Amino acid sequence: MIIKSNKIPYDTLLYDNNIWEQVTSYKYLGIDIHHKLNWNYSIEKMIIGGWKTYYGLENNCKLEEVGI
Repeated sequence: MIIKSNKIPYDTLLYDNNIWEQVTSYKYLGIDIHHKLNWNYSIEKMIIGGWKTYYGLENNCKLEEVGI
């Protein structure tokens, strides 16, 4: 993972003859790490994921009530 800083300019980073790509976010151990190192991004992703899971479960329960 590359965390870019304005104080350290670089174009590419090589490791073991492989070029690493720059990404805006990275998921590690279930936590989304944003390139600005802001926890709000990770918290928002967890909340959105929780709501998606909740509504998916709710829809499955409704389908079982109808008998589908």
